[in-house]
Formats: sequence, structure tokens, C-alpha cells
Amino acid sequence: AERMIRYSVSRQGSLMRRTSIALTLVLLGCALACPQPTTLPAPKPASNSAAKPLEEIWEAAFVQNDNGVDVKIGHIHLISVPVEVDGKKLVRTTKQLRFEILRGKAEAEMKADVSSDEDSEGRVHSVKAKLWLGKDRIQTLDCVVIEGSQIRVTADGEFKNVRTFRWDPNCIGLAREQSILREKKVKAGDKFSYRYFEAQVTNYVTIQVEVKGNEQVVLPGGIKRELLKVVATPDPLKVNDKQTLQLPAATFWADPISYDTIKTVMDIPEIGKVTLLRTSKLAALASNGQVPDLMKRQSIYLASPIPDMHERDAITYKVTFTGDALPRELVSSDSRQTIKNVEGKTFELHVQSRRKPITMEKEEKAGPEFLKSNYFINSDDAKVKELAAKAVGTAKTDWEKAQNIEGFVRRYMQPADYTEAMAPADHVAKTRTGDCTEYSMLAAAMCRAQKVPSRTAIGLVYVNNLLGRPGLAFHMWTEVFAKGQWLAIDATIGVGSVGPGHIKITDHSWDGVLSFTPLLPVKGFIMANPKVEVIGK
Repeated sequence: AERMIRYSVSRQGSLMRRTSIALTLVLLGCALACPQPTTLPAPKPASNSAAKPLEEIWEAAFVQNDNGVDVKIGHIHLISVPVEVDGKKLVRTTKQLRFEILRGKAEAEMKADVSSDEDSEGRVHSVKAKLWLGKDRIQTLDCVVIEGSQIRVTADGEFKNVRTFRWDPNCIGLAREQSILREKKVKAGDKFSYRYFEAQVTNYVTIQVEVKGNEQVVLPGGIKRELLKVVATPDPLKVNDKQTLQLPAATFWADPISYDTIKTVMDIPEIGKVTLLRTSKLAALASNGQVPDLMKRQSIYLASPIPDMHERDAITYKVTFTGDALPRELVSSDSRQTIKNVEGKTFELHVQSRRKPITMEKEEKAGPEFLKSNYFINSDDAKVKELAAKAVGTAKTDWEKAQNIEGFVRRYMQPADYTEAMAPADHVAKTRTGDCTEYSMLAAAMCRAQKVPSRTAIGLVYVNNLLGRPGLAFHMWTEVFAKGQWLAIDATIGVGSVGPGHIKITDHSWDGVLSFTPLLPVKGFIMANPKVEVIGK
């Protein structure tokens, strides 16, 4: 593969590399052991229109392993073709991402296609994302610009799953992004910014570009080339009213004459140091190496095991982190867990078990969004309703109904399948497979079908044997509203409640959500590079 890359560096077009949020979001999920992992075939390139490409670019993707060696994990394919839509002649540019990763012993393929249609003036007419959420479950997000003032986002072609946003006419598409360096004839010291609409998080992203200057770059095969170094840094992304998220910057090196991007490097905490090299189709599709184990990279290990962690009444953790975030931006505070003794980049997190409703000094609230059916927690699905009625049986109180549903989902689901990324509840009800995200979505939907308010909680869970060591793995579970308070259940464990081994980072109703935005606070936690120790049992 190195030899092919060495002799096939292309000089056609220009490729700006922007940070792909989807690349990291789909990595999040349950890190419990998978007893029956599923092995996937090697990735294949997606088919394209028969139209002759106006531009086609292939990149091989590598990640640095623990020994500092770059290992091939997949490829990115970008292609531009002419299309006609509603009588308008446009250019459709599609970026296809195909990466292979491990989650424990299970192989999984990360797949996402993003495209944009632009006219000859560079105006964006539409943006589309295609995401593989699970086995036989593909989500499509169609984002159409309406009269130049709004962008309408539709999921899976169903107009019950629609959101409309104000459109920024200054946004650029993938085709314009390819030529922006050449268009500006950039030189050392230049700075500029541009904005695009990221369908996969249904939000705008602004990129700050700084041109550093020429430098010698060593390419595969020992080839040295003088290339133009450019750094592209996204502005912080607003997660909610209280929190923003700084996405990773990308450093890339372009040919100083043609402005073709030859090499790109991104440091993504969830996966490692990722390098993209412009190459031929043959080299891009070459066999991958020993792909990284994301469970190993994302897990937080503890000094010693606590075998009865989930049966204890309370645990005190000491959390040390880096960066500019505040403790309240990293973890949630509620009646079950409390932040105390903050000292600089260190704080204590006191977590209690909650086995049943208790008398509250101040009653909590649950808005109507926690009962509404939505895209991911689609409680109005016939199969979900059927399972919920069967699970609840003769239970009378909301807490009893929730506990019955937790146990039912635990028995109903098949051993975890790490090929699932974030499948909606109706899909899970039919396939009966997935990891913690699917367990929690199905349990939440079944609760709502029985008029029990619910939401998902996202955070960490204690695992006694996490790749041979005790530690905390990223996890999702369900919270229900009963007797004036929020209580947690976890269908992946199925013991009727949760103990202090669950650390909550955030929670969400998923109301009005068509993408993975509720997971962004978890990415913020990962980027803080946290270290956790148990200081009180």
C-alpha cells in the first residue's frame, strides 16, 4: 500500500479537510463485553451516478497505534458529478467515509455519506447525509434550501420527521470547499473563515483557516516535498444553553502551486491521531491493517476492582481533567450525584444508589417532551406498544411498570451486536439486537407507550473486567419519572435500578432531534482527558 501511495499522489483539484463530527459521534456507545461478536466483510466503495465525474479524489486513512506506527483503517472517497434537479443544472459532490474499527473483539464498519448540490455561482441548494445506524437500518437526512431563506431537514423521507432552520446564504458546499484555497490564492500569513451546514448534527459549523507557510513534509516511501501548511480550526459548537464544544482542528499540507491537499492530520481523542493521504483508488481500497480497539481507547481504568460496585449504597470519585471546561459542564448534578470540593482541575463526585422512589424535599418536573413519540424514541410504533403492554402486565404504579419493562427488555434482546450505532426503538423492537444505546432507546419508548415519562441518560458505567482491567466504560441507560422524581433503570444489567457505578454526563428527551447531537456532551468529557479514582466506598 505504501508503494502505491508513493507513486499515485494526484494533482487534480483542491481538497480542504474539515472536521467531521459524525466520525467521532458514531464511536460512542456501550463498552460491555460482547459474547457473540459479529464479523463484517471488508468495506466496499459505494456506487455512484453513471455521469462522468468532474472531479474524483481518494484518500487512504491511517491511525497511529500504541507503538507510534500508522495503520490503515479505511478510506475517504470524494466525487463530483453534474446533475439536474427541478430543471436546474447543479454539481453534486459526495464524500464517502468507510472506516473499520474494533469494539472489544467485535469488528464494526463506520459508514457515512455526505453530499451537497451547488449551482455555477457556488450557491448551495441542498445537503444530504446517509448514515448507517444499524443492521439493515440506514438514516437519510435531506436538507433542502427553500427560497434562499430556510433549510428544511427531513429524516428518511417522512414529513413527520421534519425540522426547519434559518438558512445562512454564506454557507458553502463540498464543491466550493475543494477550490477555496486556489480561489483565494492563499499565501503564508493569510487568515480567513468559512461556514457550512453539517447535516449530521443539523447545525452550522464555522471554520477558521490560518495559512502557516511552506515546510518539508515526509510522505510514504521517504519522499520529501515542500508543501504549504494550513490549520483549520472549527469555532466552538453550541451544545445547549450552558455548554459549548471545541471540535478538533485539522492540519493539512497542500501543493503550493495547485493547492491540492496531499496530507491531513487530525488528533481525535476517541480514535487517536488520524492521517489522510491523497492517493489512487487502488491504494485507498487496499486491505486495512490491525484496526484500533475503541473500547480500549475510550475506557477509563481504575487502580483496583470493586466487585460489588453496583450493589453499594454510595461511592465517591475523584475526577482530574484538562482543558477549560467547568466540572458542571463535564458531568451532571442531580438528586443522585453531586459535585463537591472543586479545586482547579480536580473535583469530587458523590454518587448514590437509588433503588426506589423517596420522599423529596422539592418535587422534580417532567415536561410533555418526555411523553411524546419522536424519531429515536418512537413510542407510537405498533410493535413497541405491543411489547410494552406485554412487559407491564398487571403493574399499577409507574415505577413498577418501568421495572417490569427493564426486565423484559433485558430478556428480550439478543447478545450485544456492536455493528449497531444508534438505532431507533421501532427498529430495535424488530431486530432484537444492539448494544446499550438500543437497550435504552427501546426501554424508554416502551415506558412512554405506557404513559411513563422517560429519557435516556448518557455517561459511564463500572465494568469489573474491561479488557482485563477494572474501569469505566461509556454507556447509555434509561431514566423514568415516577412519584415526582427521576429514577434510573438499566436494561443491559436488568436489576431493577442503578447503583453508584453509573456516572451520568448528560440526559436527553430526544424531542425534535434527528441526529446524534445529544451525544455531544460525552465528546466534551472525552476531550477533557479525564482521570478517575475511587476515594470513598
